[in-house]
Amino acid sequence: DGGGYALVDVGAVNVLYNDGSDLSSNGAQVWFQSDVSDISGGDSSEPYDQFGYALVASDFDANGSDDLIIGVPFEDLDVIVDGNPVTFTDTGMYEMLRSTKADGLTVSLSPWFDEGYDYDNHQHYGWSMTVGDFDRDGKPDLVVGSPGYSGPNTYEDGAVTISYKFEFSRNERISYLIWRITQDMLSGVSAEDDDQFGWALATLPVPLTERIYLPLVVN
Repeated sequence: DGGGYALVDVGAVNVLYNDGSDLSSNGAQVWFQSDVSDISGGDSSEPYDQFGYALVASDFDANGSDDLIIGVPFEDLDVIVDGNPVTFTDTGMYEMLRSTKADGLTVSLSPWFDEGYDYDNHQHYGWSMTVGDFDRDGKPDLVVGSPGYSGPNTYEDGAVTISYKFEFSRNERISYLIWRITQDMLSGVSAEDDDQFGWALATLPVPLTERIYLPLVVN
C-alpha cells in the first residue's frame, strides 16, 4: 500500500543515496509505478502488481550514472492480438528509471518494456533479473526471468530472455535484439511441467581484464 493509492500489494521502491560517508535519508526517494508510468506511458499502479519485486542497476545509457530497472512480474497487459484487444493476467513487465550525476534517479526519458511477443497468462516476466556484458561489446546486457512461461508442450517450465544492444527512448515500445532461452535449448536438459526455469538469475563475476564471456547462472 502507499503513495495515496488505496490498493493492496501495488509495490514501491525506496532509494537511499550515499552522502559520501554512508547511506543517508537526505534526498531519499520512494517510487510507485504510477510515478513512472505517468511519464513512460506504461501502466499505472494496480492491486497485486508488486512493482519492485526484482531490481537491477547498470549504466545503460553510458552517462556515468547507474539506471534502475524495476520488475513488475504480476502486471496485467492489454495487447492487440490478430486485431482484437486481449488482456493477459500476470504476464509481467519492467520499467526503467534513468539517472544523472546531478539529479540521481528521474522519470525523465523513463521507458517501460514487456517481453514483446508470444504473450500468455502468468508468465511473470520481470520476476528475476541480472546484468552482464554477455556479447563483449562493452555495454550492459539485461537478462529477465519468466518462470511462469509455458512452452508448446509443457506448463510453467519457465524461460529467460536476454536483451542485447539495449536502447530506449521516451514513450516508445523499444525494438532491441532479444533472445529467449528455455531448458530445451540446453544440452542434456529437458523442460518439464513446473520446472520454473528462470526463477532466479545471477551473473558470476570475472576479472575485467579477462577476455571471456561472463557466465550466466539460471535457477
